[in-house]
Amino acid sequence: MRKYRKLTWILLKCGMGNAMSTGGKGKKKRRKLSGAALGIFVIICFMPLAYMLFQAGQGGYQMLAPAGQEGLLLEMACFVGGMATLILGLPYILSVFYMSGDVQHLLPLPLKPVQIVGAKFTVVWIYEVVTTAVLLLPLFVGYGWEASAGISFWISIAIGLLLLPIVPMVYAALLSMIFMRVGKKAKNKSVLTTLGTILLLVVSMCVGMFSGQLETVDQEGLIALLSAGKNSLVGFLSKLFPNLQFLVKAMTGEGIWQLLIVLAITAAFLVLFLLVASKLYFGGVLSMSETTSKRQKITAAEGEKLVRRQSVMSAYLKKELRLLFRTPVYFLNCILMVLIWPLIFLVPVLIAILTQFDSISEGFAVLGELAALLGPVDSGSPMVGLITIGVSYGLTLFAGSLNLVSATAISREGDGFMTMKYIPVSYRDQIKAKLLSGLLPGCVGTTGYLLILLVIGMILGVPLWTAALALLLSVVLNFGMNCFQLWRDLCRPKLTWANEQQAVKQNFNSMLSMLIIWVFGGLVGVLFGWLYWKLELSLVLLAGVFTVALAILDILLYRLLLRSGERKIAKYE
Repeated sequence: MRKYRKLTWILLKCGMGNAMSTGGKGKKKRRKLSGAALGIFVIICFMPLAYMLFQAGQGGYQMLAPAGQEGLLLEMACFVGGMATLILGLPYILSVFYMSGDVQHLLPLPLKPVQIVGAKFTVVWIYEVVTTAVLLLPLFVGYGWEASAGISFWISIAIGLLLLPIVPMVYAALLSMIFMRVGKKAKNKSVLTTLGTILLLVVSMCVGMFSGQLETVDQEGLIALLSAGKNSLVGFLSKLFPNLQFLVKAMTGEGIWQLLIVLAITAAFLVLFLLVASKLYFGGVLSMSETTSKRQKITAAEGEKLVRRQSVMSAYLKKELRLLFRTPVYFLNCILMVLIWPLIFLVPVLIAILTQFDSISEGFAVLGELAALLGPVDSGSPMVGLITIGVSYGLTLFAGSLNLVSATAISREGDGFMTMKYIPVSYRDQIKAKLLSGLLPGCVGTTGYLLILLVIGMILGVPLWTAALALLLSVVLNFGMNCFQLWRDLCRPKLTWANEQQAVKQNFNSMLSMLIIWVFGGLVGVLFGWLYWKLELSLVLLAGVFTVALAILDILLYRLLLRSGERKIAKYE
C-alpha cells in the first residue's frame, strides 16, 4: 500500500501537476498571478453552461415530481455521466496505461502489476471525477435546490460523484487490456492501437445506447408503473451500470444505507479489475516496446523517389500530418473527434428511433415518410436564409472548436522543441505549416459536412446565394479560429509532459482557446441577431458585412501570429 501511495503521488505530480506549465522562464510570482487570472476567466466562461444545467435540474424536477418519477432525471444524468466516462476515458486509459513515457522506467522497479495498475487507475479516476463533476454537479444542485433536499441527498451526491466513474472505467480498462494482450503480436502497434480504439469506441457507444433504451413492456404495464409513482421507473433506463439504481434510490431518500450497496458493487468491480489486470497488464505493455523491420529491398528508382527534392513547406506539412495520424493519442484526440462528431450525435438518435419499431426497414420507412411530409421549403422566405446562415455559423463554431491540432501545435513538440530552432526552416514557414496542418482537418470536419447539408438544402429549395454565403462564412471562421488557437499556444506552450495525452488532454491552452472561441462566437451571434431583428436590416447585407468583418479580423490575427510567433519561438530556450 505504501508503494502504491507513493507511486500515485509521483504520477499525479508529474502529470496533472503540470497541466498549466509552460516552456517559458517567467517569474514565479507572475506565473501564479497569470494562472489565477486564467482560472477565474475559465470559471466565468463556465458559468453560463453551469446555469443552464442548474435550470435543467430545476425544470426536470418540476416536470417529473408530480408523477412521482423525479428519480428518473437523476438516473438519466448518472447514465449520461457514465457513458461519457466510458467513451471519453477509453483513449485516456490506453494512453496512461500503455503509451506513457514512464512505463519503461516503472517496469524494472520492484513493483507488482497491481501497484502500477492501481496507481495509474487512480490518476485516471481523479481526472474523470473532475470531468463528471463539471457535467453533473450543476444539474444535481438545481435538482436539490428545487426539491429542498435534506442532508442525505447532498451526502449521496458527494459520494456518488466520487464512485460514479469507477464502473465505466473498469469496463474501459478491461477492454483495453484484453485488446492489447490479444494484439501483442501485431507488427505495427501504433496502427493497431488507433484502429482498435476506434473499434472499441464504436462498440462502447452502441452498447451504451442500446442499454439506455427502456425495457420492452406493454402499454398498460408502463402506464401502471408511471401512475404508481414512488420512482417506480428507476432501474428501467440502464442495466449496463448496476450501481446506478441504488445510487439514485439513496439520492431520492429511500435510505442512506443504499450507498452501502453502491460501495459493495463498486468494490466488487475494482477487485475483478485488479485480478484481471495482474494477469494481463505486463504481457500487453511489454509488447509495446517490441519493434519489427520488413527488410524490404528497394530499387534504384524507388530510392530516387524517396530522396527527391520538394518544397520546404510541403515537407514540413507532411511531417506534421504524419505525426498526427501515426501517433494514436494525437489522432484520437485531435483528428478523429473533428471527423466523426456527426456520428456521435446521429447514432444515438437513429438507435433511439429505430428501436421503437419491429425492424430496421420499418424504421427507415417511417423516417422517409416524415421527411416527405416536410416538402420543399419556401426559397423566398427570409427565415430560410437566416436558419441556413445560423446553422452554418453554429456548426462551424462548435465543430471547429473541437479541432485541437492548432491549439496544441507547439505543445506537442515537447522536449523536441529545440529542433524547431536549429533545422534549416524559418520560424515563419514552420508556423505556416503548423497552421495549415490544423486548417485541413478543420475544413474537412466542418466545411465538408456543411457542404453536404447545403447540397441537400438546395435540393429542398435553399437559395444558392445563401448556401454560397454560408460556405464562405464557414471558411472564414475556420481560418480565424486556427490562427487564434495557434497564437494562444505560442504564447504559453506546454512543453513539459511525460506522455502525449498530457500534451493534449491536460493542456490548459486547448480548453482556454475553446472557451474564448465560444464566448466570442456567442457574442457575435447575439449581435447579429439583435441587428437583424431590431434594425430590420437586409439579411444579405448584414451577413455580408459580418463575413467581411470576420475576414478582416482573420487578416489581423494572421499577421499577429506570424510576427509575434517568430519573436516568441526565438525567445524560448
